[in-house]
Amino acid sequence: MASLINRPDNLHIRHRNFTGLQKKVHIDNYTEMNRFMITVLLVYLMIVLIGYICFQEYFSITTVHLQYDNIKDRGKIDFNPDEDVLTEKNDFNPDEDVLVILHIQKTGGSVFNSHLVNDLSSKIPCNCSLKLNKYYRCKCFTGNGNLPVFSPYSADWICGVHPYWTDLQECLEKAMDILEQKHRQRKFHYITMVRNPISRYLSELAHMQSHQFKTWRKVTRLLCNGKYANQDEVPYCYQGDAWENVDLQSFTNCEYNLAHNRQTRMLADMKKVNCYNKTTMSEVERNKIMLQSAKENLVNLDFFGLTEYQKETQILFEHKFNIKFDQDFVLKNYTVIKQNEISEFEKNMALSRNKLDIQLYSFAKSVFFKRIDFIRNMKN
Repeated sequence: MASLINRPDNLHIRHRNFTGLQKKVHIDNYTEMNRFMITVLLVYLMIVLIGYICFQEYFSITTVHLQYDNIKDRGKIDFNPDEDVLTEKNDFNPDEDVLVILHIQKTGGSVFNSHLVNDLSSKIPCNCSLKLNKYYRCKCFTGNGNLPVFSPYSADWICGVHPYWTDLQECLEKAMDILEQKHRQRKFHYITMVRNPISRYLSELAHMQSHQFKTWRKVTRLLCNGKYANQDEVPYCYQGDAWENVDLQSFTNCEYNLAHNRQTRMLADMKKVNCYNKTTMSEVERNKIMLQSAKENLVNLDFFGLTEYQKETQILFEHKFNIKFDQDFVLKNYTVIKQNEISEFEKNMALSRNKLDIQLYSFAKSVFFKRIDFIRNMKN
């Protein structure tokens, strides 16, 4: 009887225990859900943070590395260092060899030119006492009247201001005959500098803004296949003598701005895309051919350096031509635009306007460091 009387109390206790268990389960579930949501939120914030850091690093003006994961390197070229032009060492002879500088704007070419005419005294006898404007013009003729270096410092702009690879193919031989006042057999060695595309692009804009908004468009010849590009093919981006008050947005908005993918175009054989006439093929096909041509020409140049890697550039040059510079190369402070002056939209525009140059630079870096490794392995 006592057990029957106590039974409701037992049921009540069991019910209370069960209710407590339900609450505990509910609290545990709630705690687990909170933990899950907090984990998801932390992962999301981490992704956003990493993305922001990578984006800022990608467009950093001073960085020497670009990220290329989201841009496929189309038209790859097989590169074998053992069969590379670098292995064909040349004992530079100033009476037979001619260093031909393909000077791409805002790649540190002026500094490199200065090294050639001032710091190779044992091979290139230059007198750079004549100064025009802020630049020195040098007399670099040997005792036989031969010119061993074709650069803006030694030959001025006889083939036009900043001549492209295509310009030089049509102009160089005749120009050398004029400069030396004779015709002879010469061995030309084409050399150039290549730079981080976004840094170079922004540096070109900064250069314009600091030089009364003057561009190279109206002084560039754009010679191709025996004729010059006309204004229908490459219209001006501005009226008058200067691009007044140009900013990054207007700089990127002009479809015909020659700063876009400048390195690719200046290194490509423009005859392969019918020069500057864009009506004969699609833009996709034109870009593919131009990029492929630029890569082929770049890897077949006797030498190219990277602006951001001055020490390695000097090592490659000295190895190729078996010649030593009097002074070591150092990385200079190049014209830049401050990072905080550029919006996210403008950064994206700069990227979209230089996709070919980004692919070309990725290829150039790959070849460049394979060559460096090749030389180091030889020494070891």
